[in-house]
Amino acid sequence: SMASRSCLICTSPTRNAHLGVDACRACAAFFKRTLASGRNFTCRQGTGRCTIRKKEPFLCRKCRFDRCNELGMKWDGKKEEEIDPMEGTSEGTKEDQETPSDTANELSILAKLLREYKYSCERRKEAESSLRSSSSSEHIRVKDPPNEVFLSKSEFSFECMRINIEGYYSFTSRAFARFASMTPVEQCLIIGKCNPIIFILEGNFLSKKIFNSDKYFMVSLTTSLHLDALDFFLSNEQSDKKQDIIKAMQFYTKKQIEYTWKLIERTNLTETEFVVLIATVIWQFGNAPSICSSLCSTGEEILREIYSDLHRYYREELRLEEYSSRMGNLLSLGHAFLEASHLMEEEFTVYSLMDLFLPDAINRKLFA
Repeated sequence: SMASRSCLICTSPTRNAHLGVDACRACAAFFKRTLASGRNFTCRQGTGRCTIRKKEPFLCRKCRFDRCNELGMKWDGKKEEEIDPMEGTSEGTKEDQETPSDTANELSILAKLLREYKYSCERRKEAESSLRSSSSSEHIRVKDPPNEVFLSKSEFSFECMRINIEGYYSFTSRAFARFASMTPVEQCLIIGKCNPIIFILEGNFLSKKIFNSDKYFMVSLTTSLHLDALDFFLSNEQSDKKQDIIKAMQFYTKKQIEYTWKLIERTNLTETEFVVLIATVIWQFGNAPSICSSLCSTGEEILREIYSDLHRYYREELRLEEYSSRMGNLLSLGHAFLEASHLMEEEFTVYSLMDLFLPDAINRKLFA
């Protein structure tokens, strides 16, 4: 039998060279897709030296593509290589194995949004699970699979919030080619603007769906607070004002729930409408002073395309003849969550001004 060797890009086993390089079929396919689409990627860490391993939770596509180039990978644009049966189907990154081809034309805009959002959520859950495995004794399971949820302490929850942000970045990059080609500064502006709103949006929808109890609030896809068990959440906090923190958390979380849950019940969104809501949060800039006019124009153009497909979705998939009130409720819900995010910003300002919580500057900037 032919000896197995390692891909020089991601270290996966491979039996043959691809595109003139000792590389696995998945990395070769990634290289061809990138050339064919003309996409430009941004380094996830900004160093240009990310580790490329197939089990990395968030694989840096820029460093992967640069590594392909450095090794001299070449593609002349001709027909795809035949699949080598000796290599099976198990090699390559999870991204290559599980995500349908980027060039698939049959997907509608909304179908692509939903596909990429679900994919992003699975990656985030994997990253949280991997993080949790290093401190499994510090977590309390409160829901079994398929909606597995744990109560966790504050440090772990803040790490999950960082995973959230990385997930929002990944989803937006994959779902919107125009975002992927923007400068890092522009991308940071967009994600920074929408981060607190998506956090509130996901948190409230998941809390209502999984628990339907105003005692729980989901801070990530697998991690929750219990408002009567905040001593556990804050058990590693040394502040002598811990009871003040608990009172503030209970007050603001209950206020958010009161403000949003009735609207969630009234709108009763489908999964597709939910991702439209997330896309609206990402691309609707309003009067944000830090967003330049060209970015605003891009956002308006993207939203026009999304709303046009939303009309089609209502007519063809939901078979609705009259849907103006439904669409109006959807847009009103987006505005409501924008207001709810202001409550959260107010909450974090209270913590900061009173020196109650989040002692390091990085955590204070999570929602800036």
